[in-house]
Amino acid sequence: MPLYTEAHDEAFFSGLPERDYAQQVPLVDVKKLGQVFTPYPIAQFMAKWIIGNPDCKTILDPAVGLGIFLRAIIRESRTCPYQLVGYDIDPKVLKTGRELFRDYVDCNVRLIN
Repeated sequence: MPLYTEAHDEAFFSGLPERDYAQQVPLVDVKKLGQVFTPYPIAQFMAKWIIGNPDCKTILDPAVGLGIFLRAIIRESRTCPYQLVGYDIDPKVLKTGRELFRDYVDCNVRLIN
């Protein structure tokens, strides 16, 4: 059974969280950390490519931000049979990312500072 329906949370499966976050954080902080948020269509393309590998069990995002790549994996895989791991150096972005994933407890998502 899919983890979501198309109408479930369009914002979750889009670049809206990144846009909203970027508007709330001072530009100086974003530049200091070198944060660049991947557009959702690119994350979706990457997700389709990676889940095409039947041997894939764990997916690592070394600069996870708000987890746009992991969110695209969830949407494209529909059942999320992977261990999803994301690292980031910014505790503030990770806190916001964790809040985004709180409704997706069936997914094995770990966000690490």
